[in-house]
Amino acid sequence: MRIVLTSDCYWPRVNGVTVAVQTLRKELLELGHQVLLLVPEYPYPSHLNVQHEQGIVRLESRRSRVSPEDFLATRRGQSQAKKHILDFHPDIIHSHTEFALSETAYQCSKILGCPFVMTSHTFFEQYISHYIPFFPGIVGYLISRNITYNKFRRAHLILTPGRDMVNTLSRYGLKQPIINVPTGIDPRLYDGLPRKRQRQPHPVLLYVGRVALEKNVFFLLDVLKIVREKYPQARLNIIGDGPSSKDFMESAQKKGLSDNLTMMGYLPRDSVIQEYTRSDVFVFPSLTETQGLVSIEALMAGTPVVAIAARGSAEVLTDGEGAYLTPNDAGIFAEKVLKILESEKEWQTMSHKALRYSANWTSTNLARRIEEIYQELINKNHHPNRGKSSSDGAAGQT
Repeated sequence: MRIVLTSDCYWPRVNGVTVAVQTLRKELLELGHQVLLLVPEYPYPSHLNVQHEQGIVRLESRRSRVSPEDFLATRRGQSQAKKHILDFHPDIIHSHTEFALSETAYQCSKILGCPFVMTSHTFFEQYISHYIPFFPGIVGYLISRNITYNKFRRAHLILTPGRDMVNTLSRYGLKQPIINVPTGIDPRLYDGLPRKRQRQPHPVLLYVGRVALEKNVFFLLDVLKIVREKYPQARLNIIGDGPSSKDFMESAQKKGLSDNLTMMGYLPRDSVIQEYTRSDVFVFPSLTETQGLVSIEALMAGTPVVAIAARGSAEVLTDGEGAYLTPNDAGIFAEKVLKILESEKEWQTMSHKALRYSANWTSTNLARRIEEIYQELINKNHHPNRGKSSSDGAAGQT
């Protein structure tokens, strides 16, 4: 198949969408398909060697007024995208975000008469409640519903990495097929790294993700304070950054936790994987995830997880299978963290279960499911290119 992927965010922007797009592209290429990826150009350098990777087109962009971390394709960038897509003449177009490039992707699908797929990664209701708190709940719901409905109603099929999102989109009134396919993790990222090891001399807790209100990160300071009563030299490492980083550090200082906290910022992907293997417990308090992919990454490193049983985390994790799920209560959360830390046998048992459980989440198996969905949609659409062999080569193969 000839496949176009578009996303309004990609490396060096660090988030779950970036990882999902990178993972899917890599797996589709290895399955023998030709893949063209269109993403914004960023003014700051990437810590990954992807800026000039063959098969990835960077488009003229401008900083988003709503989210300063993001850049959206300009009109010229959209025109560039349109030319690249039409020249590539894909069998199917798959957009991973709802903004500028999805508009271009949709227009091109109409011109070419090929299927248009969209993936829904984000619960916008939660974002609006955090960043525009003066809106009544019903207003936030209506804004989210209208934006999502108007963007996604044009897709022939909608994918989502979480089951809860399927229900949300259906509640918004979307009638297209909506299929839940998790992203999955590439196990090769862990090649050569220790999966089974002894706990650290002093407990190390790890959080990976955006430092923002919707991630509930301030909750972790209350957890750390309780853990420190038992382990005065316990550490909480934070990999990531975001709009709440400054407030988070100030809050840690007020609580007397600065010496137990390390803000590591954004790290290269291989360094993040290494930090999973160096940590004793992965802690994840987010209430807004569609999938909670970082928790699966931690499990694949053999690191036990404690997470709040909300949305994506509750979907991808099973209590007791390498992870403990808790209510949104710092005392109960800390109790589960301490349960893992206080017993070497408990830690080893949970680590072994983490490795076993995460084996079900490999990216290759999940990419094959998306491949099947693409082919079924192309056949149903009677697209003239549907008979092309996937062995013609792989645009963007590196």
